[in-house]
Amino acid sequence: MPRAAASEEAAESAFLLKLEKGDDPPLPAALHDVYLYIMKRTQIYVDIEQDEALERRANAAGVTKSALIREAIDIFLKGSPDERLRLGRFRAAVRGSAGSAGYLPDGKSYVEALRALDTRRQEDIERRRRA
Repeated sequence: MPRAAASEEAAESAFLLKLEKGDDPPLPAALHDVYLYIMKRTQIYVDIEQDEALERRANAAGVTKSALIREAIDIFLKGSPDERLRLGRFRAAVRGSAGSAGYLPDGKSYVEALRALDTRRQEDIERRRRA
């Protein structure tokens, strides 16, 4: 039996003997440096562009996509109260002003009218240039 295999077999026998006697066996050396970090597993769906952007950002930062997502969640959830207050006031102002300019046409008609004016203006410029 090779020397390494005999050594492993002896260590395993000693471990099993301690278990049988009810003694707490020493932890393997590899487990001494393990830190408990309790997390709850969850899944999210992201579109392809989001996944690719996450991958690029994570690679650039030298972290995993999961770590990057956790950081973004922390930033979002710990947003300053001033920022949340400012955003709330902005949203309230938008809701309050909705429909206050009833004299304006709908967006599509407004854009079409602007484009028609631009077309006429461009035609006038071209006509003057040729004259």
